Amino acid sequence: MVNSEDSALAVQVAKLWPHREHEASLLLGQLCRVGLHRWRRLDLTAIVPGKDIRFCFWCSKIEIEGIVYPKA
Repeated sequence: MVNSEDSALAVQVAKLWPHREHEASLLLGQLCRVGLHRWRRLDLTAIVPGKDIRFCFWCSKIEIEGIVYPKA
């Protein structure tokens, strides 16, 4: 179930993470399209306490509490 607050949060924190979509190879892009992402984590506990937020290194997806959101 997609939370509207988390959707808005994903848009806000996406600005903090410069994804490497332009640097990823064609193979890495295909892996992201089938759902195999390279997740990285920033320490955002000061900004968003209590949320598990990860960013894909190869594309623009953001995962908050286990739900994947596209970068808006």
